Amino acid sequence: MELCLYTKTAGFSETQAKGAHVVVIDVLRASSTIVHACENGVERIIPVAEVEDATKLLSTLDRKKTLLCGEREGMKIEGFDLGNSPLEYPSKVVKGKTLILSTSNGTVAITASTAAREIVIGCFLNLGHVVSYILSSRPKRVALLCAGYLGQFAIEDFVCGGHLVKRLEDASRAKIEMNDGALAARALAASMADAGEVVRNSSHGRRLADLGFEADLEFEPMGTRRFEFTMYRLDSKKEKDEDDEERVDEVLETACFRARDVRHLTGIHDSHVYVQCERNEHFLLTMKGVCFGLTGSLKMSIAGRAERVCSDTRAVIIYEDMNNVQIACGIRRVEEVEGEAEATQIMEERTRVEKD
Repeated sequence: MELCLYTKTAGFSETQAKGAHVVVIDVLRASSTIVHACENGVERIIPVAEVEDATKLLSTLDRKKTLLCGEREGMKIEGFDLGNSPLEYPSKVVKGKTLILSTSNGTVAITASTAAREIVIGCFLNLGHVVSYILSSRPKRVALLCAGYLGQFAIEDFVCGGHLVKRLEDASRAKIEMNDGALAARALAASMADAGEVVRNSSHGRRLADLGFEADLEFEPMGTRRFEFTMYRLDSKKEKDEDDEERVDEVLETACFRARDVRHLTGIHDSHVYVQCERNEHFLLTMKGVCFGLTGSLKMSIAGRAERVCSDTRAVIIYEDMNNVQIACGIRRVEEVEGEAEATQIMEERTRVEKD
């Protein structure tokens, strides 16, 4: 497979796109907005380069089911419904809708890639999905196109592309021929592992912060977001109390924390982890808005919280891959589950086996 990375849209030609799988990377913010909107149930997204193209296209569609979206110089376009902040695209706003999107950089890169065999949208939010899709498609050529900023180099796109190069290289069984852009991006990404720091310190990140979009820098990448963390103590028998009411699982702690050690995520769903401790106490840890994705690397430390609710239980959970789960200090079992029902079923089965 031939893997080429291009540092900006300017100079990217039809010849370079033709027949290739082109991954368009615009970390701040079009790629992140598109991924977030798709996750929240948008019907379709139509990218256009110019504002005039967007308004002309709107006249041919059902206005009640269509939203005009986009920005110029970081700000929402006058008369448009939404700007280019991922946080403007919750499910209640975009579910079932058609979005016409025009941005300064991202949609320009997309429309410049129309000769491609396929166009894939990439950012820190969906690296795992992009890698899986590219490898399953078995393309002969892959072009990683960094959208940049107004025709100039953007370090956040370049580093994101470098992480994508490294993950493709690690996961591919076939030999990958890289151009100098891919080699340079891979080398830089290896020395800049904290993607959140890259985003915040980038010139475009600082520019967005000055415009009042600091929250978008927390949204992208998800490894620097604040996540809701809830710990439940599971009960196998659901005993009734004196008032003859069913006792619900005890909520031991609810907190928010900044998961800076989350590196690779596959989506923005809720995730659940079942934990069985040495004293046969059972817990369910729920993370709101983050999918663990066992195909990627993830490190989550819950030592402090577990220690506070169970005096002799401390846990450090490290997911390196599906077959390598390292557990320390008094934890017997840790695994991802679909939710409380599955966790309770596992707990009851293990309790029954241990009794037998």
